[in-house]
Amino acid sequence: MTDEVEEGDGATLARVEAMISLGRHHDALTALAPIVAAEPDNCYALCLTAQAQLQLDQPWLARRAAEAAIAADPTAEWPVRLLSIALRETGDTARAVEAAGRSVRMEPNLWEPRAILAIALSEVAASRHRARRVAETAVGIAPNEPQAHFVVGLVADRAGRQGDAENAYRRALHLDPQHAAARNNLSVILSRRGDYIGAARGFTEAAVGHPRLAIARRNVDFVVVRLVQRVQLVVLGATFAAIAGPRIIGVNNHWVSFLAAFSGVAVVVAWVVGFRRATPRRLHRYLQTLPVRDKLVTAWMTLLAVALLVLCVASLLPGGARWWGLVLTCLVLVAAGVLSYLCAARRRRSGRPSRRQPGYR
Repeated sequence: MTDEVEEGDGATLARVEAMISLGRHHDALTALAPIVAAEPDNCYALCLTAQAQLQLDQPWLARRAAEAAIAADPTAEWPVRLLSIALRETGDTARAVEAAGRSVRMEPNLWEPRAILAIALSEVAASRHRARRVAETAVGIAPNEPQAHFVVGLVADRAGRQGDAENAYRRALHLDPQHAAARNNLSVILSRRGDYIGAARGFTEAAVGHPRLAIARRNVDFVVVRLVQRVQLVVLGATFAAIAGPRIIGVNNHWVSFLAAFSGVAVVVAWVVGFRRATPRRLHRYLQTLPVRDKLVTAWMTLLAVALLVLCVASLLPGGARWWGLVLTCLVLVAAGVLSYLCAARRRRSGRPSRRQPGYR
């Protein structure tokens, strides 16, 4: 009877592993609960519990599960590694480094403990040079493991070595094109460089490759705001040219305003067409949900479109009517500016595009 129970638990734990790999962490915890209740010293079940809790952003619970696993089997390396991750997630960096170091000493030939140690060390600026050495050692042990290269990139990213980080993320993606975290972090670097179209493409691929990766979706929204800001600058420039152009040239002719207005339209249309051609259809479908997800940005974009339309109409009108149209354009742009400020304030609260840390092993 005991052998049958153990065999049943083994099959359940195998299913739990599959659930965790598929991102079904709540289901995994539900399946683990009766096993842990019946066998509180089952080290493997406790480790799987900690792993699922870490993925659900429950580091305090994961810490307790990892400590219980260590008590159940003091010779096992995996629970010590999980404890290090949980300690780091709860802000106890010093103890996280100590636990990761102990994990490395227990299994010096594994790359995973060194990767976790490198991440913990990179939390402290003074330790980042050591973190780099440890991460590179992990790659030396497992040169074909994409996660090891990803950790090298993460450590370099935190140290401000953008070039090294980009190269490491690209190596990880060469080994595993579906590595969502590497795709996301590489896109963060592209967004800092001003390549918002490339960043949007990468964030979209990361979100599709890992549907539960909320960071990637937030980063897509950040890039959209940046692109709308560029459109706003074009509309402002076209409006200024339409108003000031005739005075600068010294010719009071509506054709000057007309040329400025429709040049702005041409630039915006060229950007939109280029954006659609350079980005995947998945991103287009995601952006179609913008009116439901973000009414503030939608209202901002609508006002910019209205301002551009009013500017074009005003440029075709004669004399005084043209100037009243230009005044109306300015009022619409003022309202758009208010919404732009509100979007920027909200973005400052939520932060810049976020890096993603590696999955928990």
